[in-house]
Parts: sequence; C-alpha cells; structure tokens
Amino acid sequence: VAGGDLEARTLLGGTDELGQLAMSFDQMVGALKDNQSTIEHNLQELKQRERDLAITLNSIGDAVVATDAEGRVIRMNPIAERLTGWSFVDASMRPLSEVFPIIDATTRLPIPNPVDEVLATGKVVYLSNHTTLIDRAGNEHQISDSAAPIRDTDETIQGTVLVFKDVTEQYELREKAKDAQKQLQVLLNNM
Repeated sequence: VAGGDLEARTLLGGTDELGQLAMSFDQMVGALKDNQSTIEHNLQELKQRERDLAITLNSIGDAVVATDAEGRVIRMNPIAERLTGWSFVDASMRPLSEVFPIIDATTRLPIPNPVDEVLATGKVVYLSNHTTLIDRAGNEHQISDSAAPIRDTDETIQGTVLVFKDVTEQYELREKAKDAQKQLQVLLNNM
C-alpha cells in the first residue's frame, strides 16, 4: 500500500484484535482506492473544462484578459497577446498595469487602470473613445474596451475580465473627418 498498490489486502482473518485490525486496514485500503478513483475522475473533468475554456477564450473575436483579485494576469487570448505584445507565458501573474499601459490619445497622459476601479467598486468600467494602448514594443493602438468583475457564486469578486478591440482605423477616420469638417467650416466662414 505504501508503494501505491491499492489492490493489496491482508491475509489475516478472525475475530481477535489482530483480525479486526486487518479487516479495518483492508476497509481503509478499499476506501483509499475509491477516493483515488474519484480524484482521477474529477481531475479528468477539470482538465476537460480547462480545455473547453481555452477553446472558448481563443474563439472570441476581441482581445480578452482575465485577472485575479489582485489585478494580476491569469488568462489571455491570442488577440490580447497580439495587441499587448505580451505572450501569456510572459504576462502570467504580472500586474495588468504592466501588460496593459494605456494613455489618453489627446492629452498623452496615463489613464488609470480600469481593473483597479472594477476591483474597488465592483462595477463595469468603460474606457473613453480616446484610449491608446501602448504595446510591449512601444506601438500604439486605439482601443475601445470594458472591464467587468468576475464574481463567485457568493458574489465575492474573484478577479476581472477586460475585453477590448483595436479601433485604430475607425479612430483615424473619425479624426480625419473632424479635420475635414474644421477645414470646411473655415472655408465657409471665409466665404
């Protein structure tokens, strides 16, 4: 039994003290075997759930980053890896503020990390239209995003989920349209 053989049984029987001890030992080994089977079954179910979660996360069209209750990265999908420039392996357990630095596109000032606000308030947080993500290589991406709490069954906040997408093209088009509108207004005023 000490070596892991849960099929082993004592060969002792009888009603004396040694026989009762042997019977109790055999029952204990049987219970251990049942527990081991249950643990192995639960482990297989857990592995299957993990695979299903990974497939689902990787199938989402937006970038997704999940954090624990301290704001450290615990999951990322491939789109989040591409936009942040961080692989999940490198980002794992790092503070989100390190992996997800954001600034205001207009003022160029840092924007507070939305995860901190979610963890403090327990409410969904949306970022403004002028949010710029600076990836690991220093490239800038205009993003739109939201962060929401991940709650346990008892409503305790277990972490956050941040969902964002690259809206750089739309942002640039909007800015060009604003510039064209301003130029047109100047022309009309001059006329």
